[in-house]
Amino acid sequence: MKNRYSLPLELFPRICPYTHILISVLVFLFTGGHVFAQGFNIKTLQNANTKSATGISFGPDGRVYVTQQDGLILAYKVSRAEGATPETATYEATSTELINLVKNKPNHDDDGKLSTATDANNKRQVTGILVTGTAAKPVLYVSSSDPRIGGPSSGDKNLDTNSGTISRLTWIHTAPPSETDFSTLNDEDLWEKVDIVRGLPRSEENHATNNMRLTTINNRKYIFICVGGLTNAGSPSRNFAKITEYALSAAVLSIDLTAIEAMPIRGTAPNQYVYDIPTLDDPTRPNIPNPDYDAAVPGSPQTIDENDPFGGNDGLNQAKIVPGGPVQVYSPGFRNAYDLVITKDRRMYVTDNGANPGWGGFPENEGTANVTNNYWNPAEPGTNADSTLNGKYVNNQDHLHLVTGAGTIDDYTPGSYYGGHPNPVRANPAGAGLYTHFGANNSNDGAFRTSKDDPQYPLPADWPPLPVGMANVVEGDYLDPGDEDGAVTVWQKNCNAIDEYTASNLEGAYQGNLLAGSSSKGGTLFRLQLNPDGSKKALDQEFAKITDGGYILGIVCQGDSDPYAGTIWVASYNGGVQILEPTDYDGTVTPPCNGEDSPDLDEDQDGYSNADEIDAETDPCSGVSFPNDFDKDYISDLNDTDDDNDGVEDHLDVFQRGKTNGLDEAVGTTYELFNDQFGFYNLGFTGMMNNLKPEDNYLNWLDVENPDNPDQDDIYGGAAGVITVKMTAGDALGTLNTQEKGFQFGLNVDKNSFPFTAESMMIAPFKTLTGEESQGAFIGNGDQDNYIKVVLDAAGISVVVENNGTPTATPYPLPAKPTTNFGILFYVDPAAGTVQPKYILDEGEATNLGTPITLTGKLLEVVQQPGKALAFGMIGTSKGSAAPFFA
Repeated sequence: MKNRYSLPLELFPRICPYTHILISVLVFLFTGGHVFAQGFNIKTLQNANTKSATGISFGPDGRVYVTQQDGLILAYKVSRAEGATPETATYEATSTELINLVKNKPNHDDDGKLSTATDANNKRQVTGILVTGTAAKPVLYVSSSDPRIGGPSSGDKNLDTNSGTISRLTWIHTAPPSETDFSTLNDEDLWEKVDIVRGLPRSEENHATNNMRLTTINNRKYIFICVGGLTNAGSPSRNFAKITEYALSAAVLSIDLTAIEAMPIRGTAPNQYVYDIPTLDDPTRPNIPNPDYDAAVPGSPQTIDENDPFGGNDGLNQAKIVPGGPVQVYSPGFRNAYDLVITKDRRMYVTDNGANPGWGGFPENEGTANVTNNYWNPAEPGTNADSTLNGKYVNNQDHLHLVTGAGTIDDYTPGSYYGGHPNPVRANPAGAGLYTHFGANNSNDGAFRTSKDDPQYPLPADWPPLPVGMANVVEGDYLDPGDEDGAVTVWQKNCNAIDEYTASNLEGAYQGNLLAGSSSKGGTLFRLQLNPDGSKKALDQEFAKITDGGYILGIVCQGDSDPYAGTIWVASYNGGVQILEPTDYDGTVTPPCNGEDSPDLDEDQDGYSNADEIDAETDPCSGVSFPNDFDKDYISDLNDTDDDNDGVEDHLDVFQRGKTNGLDEAVGTTYELFNDQFGFYNLGFTGMMNNLKPEDNYLNWLDVENPDNPDQDDIYGGAAGVITVKMTAGDALGTLNTQEKGFQFGLNVDKNSFPFTAESMMIAPFKTLTGEESQGAFIGNGDQDNYIKVVLDAAGISVVVENNGTPTATPYPLPAKPTTNFGILFYVDPAAGTVQPKYILDEGEATNLGTPITLTGKLLEVVQQPGKALAFGMIGTSKGSAAPFFA
């Protein structure tokens, strides 16, 4: 792609400061032979210090309530600049109330006992909020769970898998929020917190009780809540600490709020509660009389396990489905449904996160009535294209479901719509059994419990956790998103929040459309225009780019009668709170946009020329659609020859997104992979192994979001702390210099630095490598001619030293194929100028690969000379194979 900009960078026009974007957006609709301009301005909520936002809701008191992942709730009183035009208007949080009542809720371990773990203290994972009530007495419903996150790198953290809770916070202060000075009062003076439902499932990873909606059906109030699955694709797997699905997991649940409100409040503040879901009779815990026994409540047990309902104990104490109880499965089969919306025409739509390649496969006897919960195959078949099951494998597509079909929530039969994610215990209650995993996450030790009478590993005496007659056989079948599951549409890159635009602004062009938030391209809103029957898409397109948005986890669309009518409020994990305001907010209409391909025009006034936006395939007539621009110089990364503005052109820069070229990071610095600060996709990698060719653009080596092949996309993220990368045919070896996805970061070392070890780890499942395929790690000077790599390959392990483009490979035998993980280590002694490669197989001891390598040439320079950073990263290739593979 040619660079359109030959003028000095300082002469390129700046339209507005980045941190307070006031961008006009023009979206053209051609209707009835005339053209009219429509669009939004995007603004940041100023003076709002939200971190890791997970949800947003407007209150009847006019405040904006935002949740953080750690459990803190922030209530912002907001003002819009008086008399401002849509182009100049600003939004500011003029006061902030910090609500800690949910954050301070105590946590338990998975045996039900109060936890003393440091990462469980003074926080809860909050992922859902809805606000109702009145201006004088707002009421908050908040979903929370254990804050700990396990998975492939941290294993089973003993978090409470029954920790899902819905809390109700009711305003009790004599004065309404609008007249209250929050600085002089405690939370307990302002709010009454009552946990109205306790004992909902919580994954060993981060899937939990997510967002909620409140509505009335046949004069009864219901809360509908998304409850995440506990597995990747229905079977226990390493990346989910080998837990099974529970009776109430992987589903949209209905909470009969009318029934809950008729029950007494129990306990004392701040730990008051209403309804504990009955749990299984855990064979490892003593029984005690139930102090809350109530014959009028369906399923209320006369005896309970000690510490109930806390501590799911990997399923032995999971909550049960109680016929007639207030908590029921409304729609099953969702891997990690994060949000749902009930539209004005009473239809329910649900977003769901598709399964990740490499994170776990399908259950035993998938697709049959005999499906089980057994950890039946360490290869975890179905987890990727290399280990299919029944010709299927997980395809990593997020999807949108219309739960209510051709009808509405008023005539929908609960449980009749299946989203495609298996839950063996609901499909086969009589025969699914329960797998219990022992020991470290990487071991295959465990017991498959199939009998209540087993003397060593019995099932609970009241197994299964739902009546056998409620078996729903379809829940044993994995349905491919977008291919088999009947999804309305599929999206890539973690699509979560959703809401309906109901305002009549912009001549009604967006009325009835759904807006969904994705992590695509740093944070994107998708616009979905539905056919009249609601079952298929009429228009599915990228609608807006949310600057530095990352994961968009909350959306609120304000209607005609709401405060700030027609605006769209977005809460994102990385970008705080932003507002999209329609350009006719004050009744004015903006002039039309022609979208001419010209470097001299910027018709949407977002700082990027029409020509630049057309090159980057963003909308030159839409200020909420703009190119990726790492250094914020208003030249897209595609056309900018120096994306990090460090004075080194990208084709010569080995840290293309490292403003100090790796010199900020010294040995001994704590440097997180997921740092939310810099690097590709908010990872800590700031460069790509570079071939130094002017004709090549490093952007072409990144993951490509391909709607036609979404199952080939990389996965940059996941709470478990890993990334899954598709190895392509490119290779740095010798004169090829075609390596792609050689992610790297820099370390500031010289001959006076202490010796250190650079260590990386790959996790199962491992592909059986053939031909020239390989995967591993490297150190070097950052280009594709000077490096040392240690890789797994068809021969076992290979150490390759390449100096000035000349490689020397030394093979070493691999005692056994890794079953859980494989570590690669480089012991670097800068003063001596040597590197000792090592490996760790599974959980064994570090083993040297040959003798220390004496560095020469550019490899020695980068270790000993000041001012040059040592590159450390990952490398792999599928060269010579039929198709790329995931590593």
